[in-house]
Amino acid sequence: MTATSGDYKTGNGPTGTYLNKSNTTFAPNDWHSANQIISTTAVRQQGGSLEIRQAARQLRNDTDSITNWGQHDNTTRLFDRMQDIVAWKDKLEQTIADTDEEIAQLTSHKERCETALTNMNTPFEVAQDNLATRSIRVAIDLVDDEVNQELVKEVEVIDGIKEKLKQKVNEAFQQLCALQDAYNAMCEDLADKMHCLDVDQQCHGLTN
Repeated sequence: MTATSGDYKTGNGPTGTYLNKSNTTFAPNDWHSANQIISTTAVRQQGGSLEIRQAARQLRNDTDSITNWGQHDNTTRLFDRMQDIVAWKDKLEQTIADTDEEIAQLTSHKERCETALTNMNTPFEVAQDNLATRSIRVAIDLVDDEVNQELVKEVEVIDGIKEKLKQKVNEAFQQLCALQDAYNAMCEDLADKMHCLDVDQQCHGLTN
């Protein structure tokens, strides 16, 4: 690089007086070199920009691919999940209906046992009254005859039947309580599944 510097000078040249403003000057090679550096830097920056754009494009493509696959996968899973919920919902509804029918039948059975228990009171009281009446016989007439023995057996049989009926009524009551608890729990579970199905159906309809 050729460069000169200095202050303003005046002098006489071949053609007369001249005014020379001294500035730094460069050789043509310097000028070409500087331009080449600028050009090279610009090209290098353009290459970096291209790499960034290509990387960004690849990232967008990868993101779209992942997103689309994720949506497809989630949609498939949601559909399968909804099918499972529907299957369980249908089974639960059938079980609720069966339990409701069982409660009705068991209630009817319990009521019949209670009626039969009530109906046992009259013959039981009659047999007891007969035994009490015959027990007031005196002396030789207080005989433990066949009639007396049959009355005793009748009281024992009726009393045994009453105890069994009471037991059946109690068992039916306990079973009805258990069935009612199960029925209520299934109804709550059914309501939860209906809500869950509604939520999954809304999610299934969403797209990115």
